[in-house]
Amino acid sequence: MKYLIYIARIVVGSVFVVSGLIKSNDVLGFSYKLEEYFEPAALGSFWTIFEPIALPLAILVCVAEVVLGLSLLFGTRYKLTVVLITAFLVFFGFLTYYTAQCNPLEMVTYVNESGETITTARQCVLDCGCFGDALKGSLGRSLTPWESFQKDMFLLFFTLILFLGWKSQKINNEPRDKFIIIGSLLFTVFFAGYVFGWWMPLSFIAIASLLYIIIKWFYVSKGREWVIIAMLVAISSAFIWYTLTYLPVKDYRPYAIGNNLPELMKSSDDYKEEIMEFEKARLLNSYSIFIEKEKVAALKADSVYNNPLTSDTVKLILKTQIEEQIGYKYEDLIYAKADSIAFDSLKRANLLPPVYASMFYLQNKKTGERKNFSSTDYSKLKLWENWGFVYVMVNKETGEREEVEKKNFDEEEWTKKGFVKQNPPTFLEKSGYEPKIPLDFDFNDESVNQDVLHSEEYTLLVISWDMNMTNVKAIEKLKKLYAHAKEKGYNFYAATSRDYLVEDFKKQYDIPFEFASADEKILKTIVRSNPGVLLLKGGTIYKKWDKHRIPNPKKLERKISKIK
Repeated sequence: MKYLIYIARIVVGSVFVVSGLIKSNDVLGFSYKLEEYFEPAALGSFWTIFEPIALPLAILVCVAEVVLGLSLLFGTRYKLTVVLITAFLVFFGFLTYYTAQCNPLEMVTYVNESGETITTARQCVLDCGCFGDALKGSLGRSLTPWESFQKDMFLLFFTLILFLGWKSQKINNEPRDKFIIIGSLLFTVFFAGYVFGWWMPLSFIAIASLLYIIIKWFYVSKGREWVIIAMLVAISSAFIWYTLTYLPVKDYRPYAIGNNLPELMKSSDDYKEEIMEFEKARLLNSYSIFIEKEKVAALKADSVYNNPLTSDTVKLILKTQIEEQIGYKYEDLIYAKADSIAFDSLKRANLLPPVYASMFYLQNKKTGERKNFSSTDYSKLKLWENWGFVYVMVNKETGEREEVEKKNFDEEEWTKKGFVKQNPPTFLEKSGYEPKIPLDFDFNDESVNQDVLHSEEYTLLVISWDMNMTNVKAIEKLKKLYAHAKEKGYNFYAATSRDYLVEDFKKQYDIPFEFASADEKILKTIVRSNPGVLLLKGGTIYKKWDKHRIPNPKKLERKISKIK
């Protein structure tokens, strides 16, 4: 029983530490995930009160996870630690169960900040954010809500074992330290190192353990457990301060240093086209002998072509027609085989695209029964033969809903009443491969897009999703960097999501460069700093700088010289 409790402490404590550190590594990203939960169409309008404090809440959760995990490993305030860990798991278990049960076809009504009544489809959070972007960056995908719920239940099972040590467990003695700390380090080697490809949690636990042991040796007075916990809070907060002030220690996002953006933008169709082009060339080469033999045989068998009275002009026309006909036949054969090979290759590599469908609301023409059907079933089962469309009309002010058959629908009449037609909700019918960099990666300027993604000249890309958060010191550094880039012939672009403020901002700070516009979520994902600077060439990211370390011309040239 004693060792079973120790193993439970190792598993639960280590998972909490690794999970907390991964979120602490990108606490801004975790706060963005919390904002998704706090959307009124997600958990409900009550939770929107927490949206303005998403970042402080994210910091609190990260610190709590790391401190509780380490406290469990060290045995400090054991009872309080176990109770808080249980509360954590119960709350997040409820949250993940709720999101797993989320129905994207369900309609919700809420009142927005302007007092307007909004009716929209339920916003389902498909990525729990439990391990930040780490799972997606290392294993290619995040946990689904159901998988996250199962993970919480797995940990909760181990937590129940911890209650068996309610009376016996307290701050570790030397034998417990050896067993639990060494066990935790070994577990972290697998969990953080192998699964996430990140060794920093191993170092963090080792340093925390060393500090904990030093405090135990030199501080034996009453209250030393609280001193140890204070130390854990301090080092956890220090790590979060560093990643917030600068950049994440390890970047799991697709815009990490070393990544090639065009490669990560490839869709399933792009991969299919590449495979098909290769296979068509290979098959054409393998069939070339047969094609030539069939052409010769077809010409020999054609009586008109071989008739001595046939003119050379007619023979040339006949030859062209016969060869083209055979060529078309083999083109169709080669295309069909290449398409089949490409499909099999994509399937084996899990690169088939996702399947999305719409949910149609239909009425049976004979019985009057009304039901929801997916657009896939609508086509497959030829439902149009026995079913007709029903429109759901929603009053923009009151949220009142009315149903009307398509044949009786008069748009002008309903508009006068203040009703709008509710669009059929779209849902993911079958998951599949999606580009790591979304298709809406766009700066709304083709020349900027081309240079960022393909230019063989060095390109400096400044990201400032909110210009009002950019301080004067950073602006002056950017102006010097711009002048140097123009002198050297480098591309220099800046992007913001607040494009309506650009002219006033440029005039206020006498900024010489232009701003392109892009989606705020994309800009926040590219770099976790406002502003942040990227150095690219040929679509490959070679360096990122946060707002505190924007390079001067000399520093930039040193970096470029190393690339060369």
